[in-house]
Amino acid sequence: MGLFANLNPWRKQASSTSNLFGAEVLPGYGSHGAKARPFNAEMALKEFRHWAYAAAMLNANAVANVPLRLYARNRSTATKLFGTRALTPLAKAQMRESMYRDSSASVRRKAIEFGGDIVEVVEPHPVLEVLRTVNGWQNGYELTLLRMFDLQITGNSYMHPVYSGANVPAEVWRMPPQWVKIIPDKDRFIRGYLFGASTEVEKDFPADEVDHFKLPNPKDLFYGMGWFEAAWDAIGLDNSKKTMDLAKFDNMARPDYIISVKGGKANDKAVDVLEKKINDTIKGSKNSGKFLAVGAELDLKQLNETVTEVGTPTRVIEEISAASRVPVAMLLSNDPNRANSVTARVGWYRDTIRPYCRLDEEKLNERWVPRFEGSEDYFVAYDMVSFEDKEALAKQLTGYVAGGILTPNEARAEIDYPRMDGGDDLVAHDGQAVAAVGAVHLLEIIDGGGHLWIDAQAGQRILADLLQLL
Repeated sequence: MGLFANLNPWRKQASSTSNLFGAEVLPGYGSHGAKARPFNAEMALKEFRHWAYAAAMLNANAVANVPLRLYARNRSTATKLFGTRALTPLAKAQMRESMYRDSSASVRRKAIEFGGDIVEVVEPHPVLEVLRTVNGWQNGYELTLLRMFDLQITGNSYMHPVYSGANVPAEVWRMPPQWVKIIPDKDRFIRGYLFGASTEVEKDFPADEVDHFKLPNPKDLFYGMGWFEAAWDAIGLDNSKKTMDLAKFDNMARPDYIISVKGGKANDKAVDVLEKKINDTIKGSKNSGKFLAVGAELDLKQLNETVTEVGTPTRVIEEISAASRVPVAMLLSNDPNRANSVTARVGWYRDTIRPYCRLDEEKLNERWVPRFEGSEDYFVAYDMVSFEDKEALAKQLTGYVAGGILTPNEARAEIDYPRMDGGDDLVAHDGQAVAAVGAVHLLEIIDGGGHLWIDAQAGQRILADLLQLL
């Protein structure tokens, strides 16, 4: 492959990237003095605390709480091995048109390929059961959380399936990203993955035995980039400020002083004795702070200086919020403006949680589902990510019923409500259901057979025009 012929610079880049996945770089110091801390995946996982922890936990929990479902092609001639249920017309349309579900490209492609022959698998199926049971020490919720943590912190997440005697995955294990290195290949781009906490125990895994989830990274061909790296300076500043505060209060809020003994010498035993007595008397968090009385003349000088605040706490939180795409109102949880808080939450679901779900289902359909027999007839997809989407769907269904497009029972089926007596007839405002439906059919004929979707008000206007013509 011509593109990979000159892979040596890439190989060098990939090997140098190992600094991002080890502990060789001493953070905060360089050959030219203090400088910004270089990003390090192992250190980044240790920085999973404070505001960064709060933001990452909100994102991960939101994704893990969205149901993941398995869908299949409804082949009428094939024997069904698992129980299924039919999808409502609107649910099929959402998959094809990416409306409120906001499905990934793989889901839309499968939905278009299957056409109207899509059913949901409702009985336990290995595709989802292995992701639910995972292994003997983890469950599916934990695995999803860890996958989202790894993506946010390092930009990369790795899963290793373990096959059973039936040659299908029976277990799946997380590979901590700080212990994974990519092995480039000039012909196949990636030959495999090295996994191990040190070079002495590293194991080589072929590329087809590892599912690599990653976030886009324009500066690296192999590794992804999470928002921890994007906000690395802000996270470091936040932790450094807390370290200063803790150090101050661990010292009982006492400033540092130097005591000079006039006439004493640096190697004088009397000075050593004085220092020991002072330390024994007032040093430490449990001492009572007694004073030491001596006969010599002493000079007490304060050493600490007032430190100018660099980066206010509010500014640090705002920067972490911007990188994690979690609203400040959700991090602080005390926003006095409730309306703005709710609006921010809606935007968070749609602009942050949806993309994570879309990325996850895209990779699962690309790498995980094909590991199972009959995978050409299956795909997985996340549900709508928030109640706000369901509210919007309810308003849409109300408009369809009012406009005579759906019957009440058809609308109730879309949101899994039971059927109601008398709900199989189309209704519209003023009780003129038949005329409204006739108007829609007439417009379809005029339009050459195309479908025209109208709201209730437009339907009433069309109906009034038709009545005048008649």
